[in-house]
Amino acid sequence: LKVEPGRLSAEQRRMILGCSVVVGMHPDQATECLVDFAVAFRKPFAVVPCCVFSQDFPHRRLRPPPQPSPLSQEALPSGSSSEMVRKVGDSPRKVEDQPKGRPVESFEDFLEYLTEKHPGTRCAELPFLGRNVVVFT
Repeated sequence: LKVEPGRLSAEQRRMILGCSVVVGMHPDQATECLVDFAVAFRKPFAVVPCCVFSQDFPHRRLRPPPQPSPLSQEALPSGSSSEMVRKVGDSPRKVEDQPKGRPVESFEDFLEYLTEKHPGTRCAELPFLGRNVVVFT
């Protein structure tokens, strides 16, 4: 599901712009859509995911661990920085060219995947039994 602001009716747009938070309690396959929607419309969100559905969403990948720079400070001439060299010699890689991380398969992977969607996202444990971790901004 992709929400495009230009394709909403006036009533839908009013409701979306008027909401103060996006909430999902064990929303199953809609979990990621709720988070993406909230991020796209700059709304705070709180979701309590339950199931991962890794077979339904094989495209989900965790970010790969950061790679060390091939340029070390010791290898550069005095007064240079690796940032300066990269600006001159290399163009930034497109997102689709970035190496892909490992697939999202476990509940813990899913929590990490959801928290990677927005820099202010956190997790907390709620005081009840069962799947009780809330992912929120």
